[in-house]
Amino acid sequence: MRSSSPLARLVLIVSALVVLAMVAVLYLALRPPLDSGPAAPAASLPERGAPADGPALPAVEGEAAAASEPLPPPAETPVERLGPNAIVGRVVDDATGEPVDAFHVDVLPWEPGPPPLERLAAAHDRPERSKPFQGGAGVFRIERKPGRWDVIVHAEGYLPGVLGDVTVPREDARPTEIRMLHGPSLTGVVSDAHGRPAPAVPVFLHVTRQFTDEPPPRTALAHTDALGRFRFSPLPPGEYAISLLEQDNEVDRLTGLRVESGTVDVSLPMQPRHQIVIVVNDEAGRPVQDAVVELSGAGRLASERSNPSGQAVVRYVADGEYELSIEREGYEPRRERLPLEGGSGERVLTYRLTAHPGS
Repeated sequence: MRSSSPLARLVLIVSALVVLAMVAVLYLALRPPLDSGPAAPAASLPERGAPADGPALPAVEGEAAAASEPLPPPAETPVERLGPNAIVGRVVDDATGEPVDAFHVDVLPWEPGPPPLERLAAAHDRPERSKPFQGGAGVFRIERKPGRWDVIVHAEGYLPGVLGDVTVPREDARPTEIRMLHGPSLTGVVSDAHGRPAPAVPVFLHVTRQFTDEPPPRTALAHTDALGRFRFSPLPPGEYAISLLEQDNEVDRLTGLRVESGTVDVSLPMQPRHQIVIVVNDEAGRPVQDAVVELSGAGRLASERSNPSGQAVVRYVADGEYELSIEREGYEPRRERLPLEGGSGERVLTYRLTAHPGS
């Protein structure tokens, strides 16, 4: 009889193993549970410091009181928002509240003796004198070590502003406002022959006589702004006159202006004037930029440069005989007489320049 094949033998072995596994599972399922006796009570730990089955453990010093009394809430620590080690200020016009654009700032160590302005005048050898500021909405910042300081601000047209005994660092970082006052002032508005504001008009100040021994005004020339307004301040008390366009102009002049305190405001209409628009082109009719256009005569000298469109505008020209000259590098100069009459109006004059040979 031949022996069985290897595959048949493998099937018999696997079947036997499966039967043995099922018998073992059945035995474990039918076996009664082991009797382990009553469960032992859990061991209880004595409270810290309380008696137990042995000598009590000594309590840590201060712990018994802490366990018997509730803990107090933590104390609130006051927090102050301190500024940096710097002096931060904002300089504004006292009359309008608007920021002052350009000013100088001096900082001196605080002293209980002479006023800051007197100490500043005597401190000519200080290395950090008069730090300039411009723009920035009137705000300045100067680094200083902790301590007490005096701050002096100077701005053209204002009395000095003094901020005494400034502490660094401050309790907050907000700028300290310094309000600048005008001294005795002469202000006014200039209008043209039609009653409209006249911008960019030179205004000259003349001192007729002064009432005190103060130095004369530092500024004797101002220009009107877009609204035709001008200002001279501060002024020493005295009597003044103003003229427009030229110092020796006797036509557009206002005299007998008495300034003692506060602000004296005047209105000065101009005599009828011309506005001359000079258009400068080359031989091909193209605009010539940066040509120098001068108009001289009748006690007036005006000079302008042509813009990218070749135009130069000369404003507020009175009647009279003038000479017009136009010069530009690379071109032949142009000169001619220009009589003006008729009071006021705008004239547009076009000129063509001839190039230098070889240019």
